[in-house]
Amino acid sequence: MLSGTLRERLRASIAPTRSRATCNKLWWQPFPASALLVPDVERLRAVHYASVYLNRPEDEAEGQLNLVGRSLDTSRRFDALKVLIALRATGRRRLAELVERCVALAESSAAAVQVRPELELVAPPSTVMVVFRVRGDDDLNTRVQRELFASGEAVLGRTRVRGRVVLKLTHVNPLTTPADIDALLDRVVSAASG
Repeated sequence: MLSGTLRERLRASIAPTRSRATCNKLWWQPFPASALLVPDVERLRAVHYASVYLNRPEDEAEGQLNLVGRSLDTSRRFDALKVLIALRATGRRRLAELVERCVALAESSAAAVQVRPELELVAPPSTVMVVFRVRGDDDLNTRVQRELFASGEAVLGRTRVRGRVVLKLTHVNPLTTPADIDALLDRVVSAASG
């Protein structure tokens, strides 16, 4: 959404009428920060209900900020405020650059997996996640993930793709370098052989 170069990739994966932005990973926001994005605000009129005790037109007419009307959950916090502040403080272009850097790092990581014969790239990355596995059985991949986590050396995700245990890198730190990834993958290979 932020990046002009990545927008088409995103467009292919979301509904054309709305998108919910979960901002805790690639906008570097607290977990509850989120926003519902729509191309036409009129689409939200169906869920708008003016309640005398919540939405006082006379207060808004005098400039009083009504946070209740800024959330679909009425009395819950205004989660999109965090997103707005991030955009204002950092800027859309700068946030886009950071996201683009993480996506490029995922692509670089996929290439680094492929040059290691002990590892198998399970699927090419489409965003910031790289799924791969150590060549071997599910128990080996589970052991490697647990060992690296227990040692404090790495937090690799673990999931299943097509029924097989896979390891997952999720790139959310734009300061990570390809050298960092090489060191991590070398450690994965080392843990698998140990």
